[in-house]
Order: sequence, then structure tokens, then C-alpha cells
Amino acid sequence: MSTMTQAPAYESRMTRAEEKLLHPSPGSRIEAAREYGIDLTLLVERLRKTPEERVRDLQRAAQGLEAIRGRAPRNAVARQHSGSEGKRA
Repeated sequence: MSTMTQAPAYESRMTRAEEKLLHPSPGSRIEAAREYGIDLTLLVERLRKTPEERVRDLQRAAQGLEAIRGRAPRNAVARQHSGSEGKRA
């Protein structure tokens, strides 16, 4: 589902949120976050997605993390057997 097919009220809220993030008021916490170095365009990108798209993205990320976790123990065991664990270059 694209953002073009969303309900007008939802679209309006997202437009206001996007405007606040891209053009924060002077002295606001959003401006402070931007000045601190937080990339607010990433948040805007997420807000442009539908809730369903966000859930799908989170599910993919969770699957990727599970795949990494599944490999981690094997890699640790391989390091132990190769004698490289605990040694520094």
C-alpha cells in the first residue's frame, strides 16, 4: 500500500510531522536533535511508509538478526579451535 492510498487524516498528520522534522522551530527539541547530529531525514523516510510497510521492514530486520545470531556461536567455536581467541595482533 502506498502513501497515496492512505486516509486523508493520516496523510495530514504525517505531512505535519514531516514539516516539523524537516523545518524544526528554533529552540525546539527537534532542532536540538538535528544540531546534535541526528539525521532526521531517516525518520521522515520511515514516516512516509505505511504502518504495514514498517512492520514488513521490521520483520525483515528481525529475520536478518536471527540469521546473524545463528552464525555467531559457530564463529566463536571456530576461533577457539584455531587458537586465535584472546590473542591480540
